[in-house]
Amino acid sequence: MTTTSRWRRKWERDHLTDGWSPIPTQIVSNEEYVPMPPTREQRRVADRLRETSRLHAAALGVTRRQFLASPCGMAAAFLALNTVFGRFFDVSPAEAWEAAAATERQPQSQFVFDVQTHHVAAPRQFTSVLRFREVARRWNPEIGVTRDMSEVYLDNYIKEVFLDSDTAVAVISGIPAATDEQKRRGARPRVTSS
Repeated sequence: MTTTSRWRRKWERDHLTDGWSPIPTQIVSNEEYVPMPPTREQRRVADRLRETSRLHAAALGVTRRQFLASPCGMAAAFLALNTVFGRFFDVSPAEAWEAAAATERQPQSQFVFDVQTHHVAAPRQFTSVLRFREVARRWNPEIGVTRDMSEVYLDNYIKEVFLDSDTAVAVISGIPAATDEQKRRGARPRVTSS
């Protein structure tokens, strides 16, 4: 295993392989482990989506990536999954051609489950993590300028994840220790619920 393969970012893989998709067609690395190679079925989904998106994008006069980023591209991805795994998604072929048809079927109140979130336990000072918020601000200017560590502590995490977004359920990807000493000893903080 080389460092390069472990740390290859998804966008780099997408760029190098033209494999961008609105849904993952294989397990991708979260930069913590080397992903498994795609299964035969995952390759079939990716091939089907690649061919469909190439034809539809050309017919609609847009790039393949523009098509895949549209509601039609999402419908095409669901159709590709249905072709390989059976009809799991309620989607019609018309939705892969007509944005209005795809948009019309979008749920008005969707259930958002975020499976990988993080916060920093107060009063820890990892100012390097503030860079991540600056990067995120490029995609979402509403984040605003990050000024201090309190913006990555639990209170602001709750505000941003549950009050300022559509997220209904979130998973904290690691249990933060209250102090560096607890982390070294492997002690877990007491978790309470209300």
